[in-house]
Amino acid sequence: AKAFYSDKQFDKALTIYKQSLEYGENDDTYYSMALTYKALGDIDNAVKAYNKSIELNPAKYNAYYNLSLLYKDKKNIIKAINFQTK
Repeated sequence: AKAFYSDKQFDKALTIYKQSLEYGENDDTYYSMALTYKALGDIDNAVKAYNKSIELNPAKYNAYYNLSLLYKDKKNIIKAINFQTK
């Protein structure tokens, strides 16, 4: 999946990430999915994936930061500040 992501073949990367979840959930997969959704312009699913990554690993600080940037882009400043201070 990472090779497809690096080659900007985001749809293929996302398919593999989703398939890998059949073997168990983990925060890294959801984090990578969030990055992929963002690259595809699917902000709503990126937000969901970041939140799931954080749910599985509350210490995933880069997920908080990236989530705050998505909220900032969506002009939701209150949520952006909230996630930047976690």
